[in-house]
Amino acid sequence: MEIYRANDYELRKPEDSPENQKLKYMLFSGLISTFGTLAHYLSVEQLMSLLNEFGYNLLNYAQFPRIEPLILTSICDLAHNMVTSDAGIQSRTCIDNIFNSLGKLVPLMHYMGDTYAAHLSVDKYKYLCTAAELYHKGTLLKNEPVPLEANTNPVVHRLFISIIKLITFVCKYANVSCNIQEKCQELSDVLNQNGRETILFSCLVIPNDDVKLSVAKCLDEVSVNEIEADEMAYFSRLLSNYKNLGAGKTEEVLSVIFIIMTKILRDTGPGAREFVNKYSQNAIADALDM
Repeated sequence: MEIYRANDYELRKPEDSPENQKLKYMLFSGLISTFGTLAHYLSVEQLMSLLNEFGYNLLNYAQFPRIEPLILTSICDLAHNMVTSDAGIQSRTCIDNIFNSLGKLVPLMHYMGDTYAAHLSVDKYKYLCTAAELYHKGTLLKNEPVPLEANTNPVVHRLFISIIKLITFVCKYANVSCNIQEKCQELSDVLNQNGRETILFSCLVIPNDDVKLSVAKCLDEVSVNEIEADEMAYFSRLLSNYKNLGAGKTEEVLSVIFIIMTKILRDTGPGAREFVNKYSQNAIADALDM
């Protein structure tokens, strides 16, 4: 941690070869992952002690203007291991402090495509694609990041999945009666105000079934009253894009989408009713066409 300082984003020496860079990132990432696995099984007191000792400093790295993708993925997984542990779910203080250290997840969402690029001093998606080139080529085209629908880099995919898992946790417990519900509802409102659904829907074009399934499962946890009617219509358009039901995890993705649409149809809120009035016929036709 002392090596990876706030202004030392590269974690390398000028003379390092690309292979040495990768080894350093992988080593640091592995150490964080090991810590995360151990943290999942701690008591509330032990977890708070570790967080106070150095955990919060580590989680704060997620708010850096940019951070190496392997390390950021490990930090997200560390946070997920903590919040999903028995100790995390029992302690509102833990949940509050962990998500505050992560900037309430908003800085993480900035990596997920170019939605925010025009509003940020640092284009995080472009940086992510540039950094991911160290591991797999094809994320840059003439020094510009490829669009999400052309991004086949597994390093990028794994980071997106790790971020989405944290968003899913927040959305799930915002709708579950428990001692952390109020905090998760507050976090969910922040994510909603920062374009959560728009970002998640944009990730459904990524050519990776695991990313798509993570997005679908996350959207399934979002309360229907937080999804606008025009956003709901995106589910209908998705159905028309799936032709080969046997490919990859297409059936799993579609099954979750149908579950979400069923919840929308049963909901009596104004957004759901508007969706039924404006888009239900197209949705039925697309479903039958499959």
